Amino acid sequence: METTIRVPYSWTQVYTEPPLEWSDLLCWTMETFGLPGDKFTFHPKHAHMEFVFADDKDALMFQLKTGCQSNQND
Repeated sequence: METTIRVPYSWTQVYTEPPLEWSDLLCWTMETFGLPGDKFTFHPKHAHMEFVFADDKDALMFQLKTGCQSNQND
């Protein structure tokens, strides 16, 4: 089962010092999970970016990092 995390384009983690921006999130994601393909993929949408994870534990780790909601895909 896959898990999707939707991150809005207005996303910024302001409680970190310095604030975590999009480029930082994308770099962290690739450093942590590798290049998109086996562990995760991402799909740009109109108002958000969807990150789709194959493993629930990876999705939870990403969700904790971003603070965004997850959706279970069947």
